[in-house]
Amino acid sequence: LNICKPDLVIISKHDVWPNFIFELKKRGVPTYLVNALFATDSKMGHWYAKPFFKALYGQLTGIITIDKENRDRFNTIFSDSDKLFISGDSRYDTVLYDAQQPVSSDIIARLKVSDRIFVAGSSWPAGEKYIVKGWKKVKEKYDDAFLIIVPHEIEVEHIYKIETLCQESSLNYVVYSELGDGEDLKNYDVLIMDVIGLLAAIYSVGSLAYVGGGFGKAGLHSVLEPAVYGLPVFFGPNLAKSPEAKLMEIEKCGIKFNDDHEFYDSLDCLWSDEMKYRKVSEASKAFIARRVGATKKIVDIVSKNIKADISMADSFTEEELARLLDDHESK
Repeated sequence: LNICKPDLVIISKHDVWPNFIFELKKRGVPTYLVNALFATDSKMGHWYAKPFFKALYGQLTGIITIDKENRDRFNTIFSDSDKLFISGDSRYDTVLYDAQQPVSSDIIARLKVSDRIFVAGSSWPAGEKYIVKGWKKVKEKYDDAFLIIVPHEIEVEHIYKIETLCQESSLNYVVYSELGDGEDLKNYDVLIMDVIGLLAAIYSVGSLAYVGGGFGKAGLHSVLEPAVYGLPVFFGPNLAKSPEAKLMEIEKCGIKFNDDHEFYDSLDCLWSDEMKYRKVSEASKAFIARRVGATKKIVDIVSKNIKADISMADSFTEEELARLLDDHESK
């Protein structure tokens, strides 16, 4: 802080570090928590923790939450309701901006092998076993179906587990790094990606997607990245830490499943009925479109409520600020 001498500090979602916050308050630096999420299972509201968190969050200049429910929960530990605001979630702005950028990767172009591509993104073993097992039945009905698995971790042990699952289901698979130049992906049932940084773009070639994390305690990864491309999104049953997945299920563009049988039945329902598929796909796009604009709201709220001589509009475009908030959160 002595080096940076900030005029304003914006913290995204979870990174409320006590010593940092107390020091900012001591120096009189306006500090906002944005994209704020107060999970229903959070310990912050419990009697033994509430005094500490009330003192901590009380140091903030303001809290900008993703929705009214979270605003109301924060109000139990942040007594100044005039400094509680609602903006929505800036991640919707980020995924829409990213999806509108041209995809030039040769890798992505090579993946467009079918109109029936299922992308399993940020996957973990707990969900992969259902996807791969169900895929054997999928291939029996849809010969042109192609599965791309993009695991959350690409260590050798994890890749080997996916390969073993494919072998057990008699699926013809290939690992991307072992794919020969000019080799036709149509010769395979499953592609296992062992490179990082391409998942969001890979969703653009899919027609259906699965997002991992819903079969574990850590919670779902981003369901917004595939939804922005109009993909119906599959996920496991643990939605406690993913309010957007809960909303997608309510709005019938998110599909929850518990095992390989439910996975196959839901997939078959969509791929066997073109009108049904189109309706769910349009619902995914609309889900994102209705929720963009949070970044501008955050800028407007902060600008109206601080007296510091700073103009964020001159420093960042809305897309750049959305990217900064999203990058901060992911790290």
